[in-house]
Amino acid sequence: MRELVKRLRPTVRESKKIKEVVALHKKGIKIPKTVVRIGGSIAKGTFLRGSHDIDLYVMFDKKTYEKKDISNILERALKKFNPVRVHGSRDYFQLKKEGYLIEFIPILKIRSPKEAKNITDISPFHVKWVKKHNRKDEVRLTKAFMKASSCYGAESYIKGFSGYVAEILTITYGSFENLTRQAANWSYNVEIGKKEDIKNLNKAKASSPIILIDPVDNERNAAAALSKERFNHFRKKSKAYQKSHSLRFFEQEKFSIEKIKRKYNKKSLILLEAHPLERKKDIAGAKLLKALEYLRKRLEEYGFVVWASSWHWDEIAYLWLVTPKENISRVYRHFGPEEIQKQRSEEFKKKHMNEKIYNENGRLYIKRKRRWVASKDYIDAIINDDNHIRKFVKEIKRKR
Repeated sequence: MRELVKRLRPTVRESKKIKEVVALHKKGIKIPKTVVRIGGSIAKGTFLRGSHDIDLYVMFDKKTYEKKDISNILERALKKFNPVRVHGSRDYFQLKKEGYLIEFIPILKIRSPKEAKNITDISPFHVKWVKKHNRKDEVRLTKAFMKASSCYGAESYIKGFSGYVAEILTITYGSFENLTRQAANWSYNVEIGKKEDIKNLNKAKASSPIILIDPVDNERNAAAALSKERFNHFRKKSKAYQKSHSLRFFEQEKFSIEKIKRKYNKKSLILLEAHPLERKKDIAGAKLLKALEYLRKRLEEYGFVVWASSWHWDEIAYLWLVTPKENISRVYRHFGPEEIQKQRSEEFKKKHMNEKIYNENGRLYIKRKRRWVASKDYIDAIINDDNHIRKFVKEIKRKR
């Protein structure tokens, strides 16, 4: 484990390069009564070797800027860097430079989290809390494990564990080892924090698999974005890790189409190649996920059984859906109302007066014929003729 920890720590050269990039961009921001500080996992000392995300907090004096649009002010100051504006609860800016993704985040400089006007204003307090507990290497193990398990990232198209949630969990349980030992036995609705804070939490914020009270803001569930799917996957991986303690759990598997084909070689695999809409990554990712959900819904509504569906996105996205090999029946029953519902029954009979109407356990139905009986033929019809799919992807085609 010691050797693994060494491999996860950033190199001296890496840290030096990050300092140079930060210094260059800090120097270029000239706004009166602001302070620019490094934030995120770099400031906390919990970032992994090879990470290329840099957060810069542009901290505006609260008294001077409280009633002003600090995103617009920052945009003007960053004009020479030509960054991309990203819309959020408060807009921020992204810039790709020398292999790094630099985010310029406007926040109000406040003395207490209670003064926050926006969730991002609390970010420096997150940094301070994590640094105080000094569990850098343990957090790195947690992050590497979560990344390898495809559970890391709170973006809307991932719905996994954010870096801050990984830090809180590791610090709360004391170590990566203790965290996975506990996670292996988690049941749905894990509660971490003071009972009173959990009880007083807004119901809308308490619907996630884990209720994790933010240690610097007791009105916030830090894990509110976590999906049940990612929660279950982390729990499953933790249980498997506790049985073997193999280092392979920290290695990210390289995506392979051939591997997907082998996995589902005895079923009907629908493999699609999709090109995302030319938008910001978080939006494009959310649209790709919606495309997959839409295709699955259409298949199931038409009468197909979908055993599994998933996706992978790098530069090109691959979506896949798995159905039985057998075709569905050409004839199906289209059900109407129960016969005891007099008015609705009469309307159904009138509408289908030229068709034979059947009765099954008091429920009326007619027989209809499907145009498509093979799942792949039906998917072809959707991606070729259904313009609704174009709301989610720029281009999509079936590879198998």
